Amino acid sequence: MRVFESLEVAEVEGKQVFKCAECGYILGPVIENYKANTLKRDIPPSEKQPAYLTASDLFVMREYYCPGCGVMFEVDVLVKDKPEDVPSVKLSSQKISS
Repeated sequence: MRVFESLEVAEVEGKQVFKCAECGYILGPVIENYKANTLKRDIPPSEKQPAYLTASDLFVMREYYCPGCGVMFEVDVLVKDKPEDVPSVKLSSQKISS
């Protein structure tokens, strides 16, 4: 089941996992935040969105990439003092059919 363009849920060895749709890299079980197992890059919002230049010291844009092939999964805008990975996908451990 596709979650994002390059992220999917698949069954591997009887367990539901997040997996890169491009290279097949396993990012962990669906009951966990897949972002914990990605490569991350923090950039000021002004780098991508010049309109946010005045607020760029308050926020950070965090990009999430596949460790296997480098494809980008998604981008979050986070408060700079609290840059925690916010789960964007929450699934139960119940089997998901494709």
